[in-house]
Amino acid sequence: MKAVVGETVVAEAASEAVVSIEGNVYFPPDSVAAGTLRDSPTPYTCPWKGRAQYHHVVVGEMALTDGAWSY
Repeated sequence: MKAVVGETVVAEAASEAVVSIEGNVYFPPDSVAAGTLRDSPTPYTCPWKGRAQYHHVVVGEMALTDGAWSY
């Protein structure tokens, strides 16, 4: 499975290595391309998954604000 921004692969892992919950796909941390995520100050806590860290996804000159998150 791949996460792609434009034509750039920002994460790639075997289907059995990703987790899909509520329509969102979670990639293992080591499958994310180095340098594509920047921590965001956006706060969020899920009632059942806990505190999330949002990330901006940066590809070249393009940045997707809060385009990814991790728990």
